[in-house]
Amino acid sequence: MPRFFLNLYDDKDTFDDEGCIFLDADAAKVSAIAGARSIIAESVMEGRAINLSFRIEISDTSGQVLAVIPFSDTVTFRLS
Repeated sequence: MPRFFLNLYDDKDTFDDEGCIFLDADAAKVSAIAGARSIIAESVMEGRAINLSFRIEISDTSGQVLAVIPFSDTVTFRLS
């Protein structure tokens, strides 16, 4: 199974040096979305602002970016 790297771009960029093995790129995307939602939830629970401009980039072992997961795409807000 292939290895993917999930790099977090937020207030302090965090690069995944080890990577994770996923079945495929779609499985890596599911994990990245769950991770983004977890970070957002943690911010809410701690009373911190949510910055929807953060993102997670998924790359392969060659460093090619396969997908970008903007935090703004991982949640839905309704004001009613």
